[in-house]
Amino acid sequence: MRYETVTPIEAADICAGILEANYKESGTPGFDFCLHRETYEAVTFDGRSFSIVAFDGDKPVGVVSVFIYDDPHMSVLLALNDTIYCLPEYRARGVGGQLFVRAEREARMRGCAAFLWQVGIGSPLDRALARHSAPEQNCYIRRLA
Repeated sequence: MRYETVTPIEAADICAGILEANYKESGTPGFDFCLHRETYEAVTFDGRSFSIVAFDGDKPVGVVSVFIYDDPHMSVLLALNDTIYCLPEYRARGVGGQLFVRAEREARMRGCAAFLWQVGIGSPLDRALARHSAPEQNCYIRRLA
């Protein structure tokens, strides 16, 4: 397995199918997947955000995309996961865990003080995080329309 750090827009191009599969599995019900390239271009232009793609040979099999921003209340850099996903047939092979660890390591190297993992309730990542840390906040998504 090879892991490559790329820009968010590069990951969107390399992993379009993986991003759609991720959304089908864990996206907000009732909303269609529609990748907003302008957002990926903007966070790429900013230069702080990043993605890590897992490859099996030349085939992308997993991706984590991380948006880095200045927190307006603490004046520190925070990292927020946009996506973390690997193809189901690679989950038992540790790809997801590697993406998780590598994302936190890269965010730390880029000066982030904390990492915000937004995950589906009851998902494998939710269960893993609950085993290793106490949640300080929950993130809820409420429909406005």
